[in-house]
Amino acid sequence: MNTHPEQQPGEIYLGNSNESGLMEMDWHTREPRDPSGFKSSSWKTKRLGKVAYMADGTRMDDDSGYRPWFIQRSEVEETIATTKHESLKVNLQSMPADGAK
Repeated sequence: MNTHPEQQPGEIYLGNSNESGLMEMDWHTREPRDPSGFKSSSWKTKRLGKVAYMADGTRMDDDSGYRPWFIQRSEVEETIATTKHESLKVNLQSMPADGAK
């Protein structure tokens, strides 16, 4: 799932994080992974949504503890533009924008 129904204009959907923010779900393996959860993220514009979905678009159980999270595309663009670490530069053109499906 590249976009999310709760994704707002100008946001990038990063995936799902559990409510404690200590783990994320790896949607390729569908297994929990650590350590890049919402709570430990340094993105200033991060926002938690309400309903998490699996990679195939199936809604996750509400009691799973997972919620979607988003950041502003402008913050990512600024970070890329100002970074000196080539390994951190990514192609934003490949990321769906503004909730487009």
